Amino acid sequence: MISCRKAGISDLELLTECRCMFLRALKNPYGNAACPADEETEADIESRRAAILAYHEKALEEDRVIAFLAYDVEKPVAFGEACLYEVIPGFVNPNGKRAYIMNIYTDPEYRGQGIATKIVDLLVGALRERGVHQVTLNSSVMGKPVYQAYGFKPMSENDMILNI
Repeated sequence: MISCRKAGISDLELLTECRCMFLRALKNPYGNAACPADEETEADIESRRAAILAYHEKALEEDRVIAFLAYDVEKPVAFGEACLYEVIPGFVNPNGKRAYIMNIYTDPEYRGQGIATKIVDLLVGALRERGVHQVTLNSSVMGKPVYQAYGFKPMSENDMILNI
């Protein structure tokens, strides 16, 4: 049974690990080829991990990021997050509140079960509660059908938007 929960400051290490898994999958989505990350040194990897951890710590403390984790019992199997920001208010977005969804990742063994859609739904719900009117994202090829089915509209080849 898959369950989801909002991530918090106590999840810094897990959020860092999830972001690293996402980045690796982004470079090699089907896991069948050498990945540019394979050429990295331990120092490169540790430097990136430290930067990701520091980002999450600050963003969570400042309430600028919302993240959700999905579990199969106690095993984390998916996650996603949204970064909140503001733009100049306009007709479609009267308060200027926007969010950027990123890092939607599902363990390959759990794909095709609607978990990513559930994470997106939780994020959009939390953003709506915060008064966010527009959500954007940059979609991978694998993620595009999930976002299209959810109602995101293309802005360019990979950039998509949802007015909520």
